[in-house]
Amino acid sequence: MAPVTRYARSGEASIVIHRSGDSAWDPRHSRYLAEHIPGARHIELDGIDSLPFVGDSDAIVEEIEEFLTGGRSALCTRTTSTTYTKVYRFL
Repeated sequence: MAPVTRYARSGEASIVIHRSGDSAWDPRHSRYLAEHIPGARHIELDGIDSLPFVGDSDAIVEEIEEFLTGGRSALCTRTTSTTYTKVYRFL
């Protein structure tokens, strides 16, 4: 699986976020990806939506904020959800 090999060699900190009830992609795919990227953190959120901006996007924003900054701000609001797409990688 070429994408896994590429990210495994990158040495960059990585998170893999997936919704547990995703109806388009089996959550086992994200678990596999996280298991094969050294040091990757796997986060499985509640929900059924595939797109990060549909459903509870605040939960995704909060996870990304914590990943990037090491903590969560008390002021994380829905307006921040528009900025996370710049750092979110789609495989």
